[in-house]
Amino acid sequence: MNIQGISRAFAALVCGILIIGSTALAQDAKRPGGGRGLGVEQKLNLTDAQRAQIRKNMEQFNSQHAQELAEVKTLREKMNEYKKNNDKTNMQATRQQLQAKMAPLRKGMEDARNSVLTAEQRAQLETLQAEHKGRGQGRRNN
Repeated sequence: MNIQGISRAFAALVCGILIIGSTALAQDAKRPGGGRGLGVEQKLNLTDAQRAQIRKNMEQFNSQHAQELAEVKTLREKMNEYKKNNDKTNMQATRQQLQAKMAPLRKGMEDARNSVLTAEQRAQLETLQAEHKGRGQGRRNN
C-alpha cells in the first residue's frame, strides 16, 4: 500500500472514530429509523435512557476535550494540505502526530459510550465493528 492509500485508510479511521464512534449512537436517537443508515441504535436495542446518557456522555467528552479535538482537526487539515502538495515526509510526520493525539481520545470516547452499554450490547457492538472493519479491508485491497 502506498502513502496515498495509507493516508486514505487513516483518514477513514479518524473519521470513523470521531464521527461514527463518538456520535453515531446519539445521532441515531435523533432520527426515526437511525437516519444515518448505520442502524446501530436498532441493532443494539438501546433504551431511551441509554440513548440520552450516551448523548450526554459524548457532549461532556467533546466539551472537556474541545482543545484536543481542535488540534486533531488542525492536524487533519495540515495532512490534507501536505497530501495536495505531494509532501510525503511532512504528511507522514503529521499522520504520526495525529495517531498519537487520537489514541487517548479514541479510548476516552469508547469508554464514555461503553459505560452505558450492557455486557451483551458491548459484545454486539464489537461484532458490528469487526464486520465494518472487514468490509473496509476489502475495499482497500481492491
